Amino acid sequence: MFWAFVKWDETANVHYLTGRDFSNYLENILLIIGPNTAIGKAILNYVQDNHPQYYDIAKKVLELVETTGKQFLDEFVREIFPNLDAHVTWPEYSEKAQRVIRDWTNLNSSLFQIPVHIQGYQYGEYGIGLGEFFIAIAMWVGVLMQTFIFDRTCRTKRTKWYQHYFSKLLLMLITTTIQTTILAISLAILGYSKIGASFGLLYVWLLLCSLIFTIIEHAIWFVPADGDVGKYLIVIYLILNLTAGWGTFPSFMQAGFFNVVSFLTPFKYTIHGMGNIIYGIGTGEGSLIQYQTEILQNMGILLIWIPILLVISLSLTYLWRQKEKYGTFNLRALKKVLMENNININKSVARTLNNLSNQEVEIVKEQVLISQYQTFEEQKSQKIKRMEIKFDLTRNPKYLYKIKKIKAKGYSIETKEEDRDSII
Repeated sequence: MFWAFVKWDETANVHYLTGRDFSNYLENILLIIGPNTAIGKAILNYVQDNHPQYYDIAKKVLELVETTGKQFLDEFVREIFPNLDAHVTWPEYSEKAQRVIRDWTNLNSSLFQIPVHIQGYQYGEYGIGLGEFFIAIAMWVGVLMQTFIFDRTCRTKRTKWYQHYFSKLLLMLITTTIQTTILAISLAILGYSKIGASFGLLYVWLLLCSLIFTIIEHAIWFVPADGDVGKYLIVIYLILNLTAGWGTFPSFMQAGFFNVVSFLTPFKYTIHGMGNIIYGIGTGEGSLIQYQTEILQNMGILLIWIPILLVISLSLTYLWRQKEKYGTFNLRALKKVLMENNININKSVARTLNNLSNQEVEIVKEQVLISQYQTFEEQKSQKIKRMEIKFDLTRNPKYLYKIKKIKAKGYSIETKEEDRDSII
């Protein structure tokens, strides 16, 4: 700054600077970006047109720079130039300026003392807020691991499809309750107990969210016929939660795609609820009613997942469970097999199937699979004949390759249920 405003003293043959000139130059520069100057107005107009939600913040920043900057300049000039009209050479200026800069307390109080208050700051500033993200990850992954430990195989053949579905769900819900309790105890030991009585509210919130996570992941796991595919879908959904679930950055600060996806990620509402408890109710600051309202809103949105996923998952579970038990979920094909085996149909095919003995169930499934095999072989023979006719007409070798591929296709009959997705 000295060399930007320096003057030459011909009599003393040295460069010098006066405090009055120095102060006037800097004040003029500072006033350029004031809220009422041309540049300041241009900045505010741009913010209002493109980011209206930040207009008030931008205006306060400009006003703060104008007022606090003037205060800083006055204090800085008085330190270096006790006499505003005296000539100060470079060695004098350099020594005094370095002394002022080294005095960090003065610099901080004059320039960087911006009125900012962070709720929850007393709990420790390192990673503040990020802990909520990892808590949500822990709950989700804890449920995901259950899909690898447990399996979807039905231990009782006579179990109905919905009994099979909800029995597995109940087992996972009990396990999740134990996992979440252990997680809460760990958090209390690690320091979250500092929030006092609000830690009990945090535990209840974590328990509710983890149970909802369980219902969501269990539903996704049971949607496809192959449980391994369901696990893969759960991991994909986890990735979307990690990227768009408000864990590291608010979604509106990310690409538009992630901002849209964030509304479909349970992490977003789980983290918001935790924040209201830890940094809202836990600090005793702000409006308690507002925190309670936001917590209830987030829980209400999380509960929307349950009926939607249950309807989809239960419907598809019924289909693949029927196919697993009888070889097909086509009631017309099952009716045909029942009639061929002289089994009386009592009012409806579904009721008749529920009243069959274990031996009759095996017979029905075997007959269905044999019928499917015969249909497969018939269709295979028809395709081969069509390819042979086309080859005779065109003599194109590609039809010979297609005939070879069709013949290589096989159809296996397996009447016993296999545990395809268990590591036990």
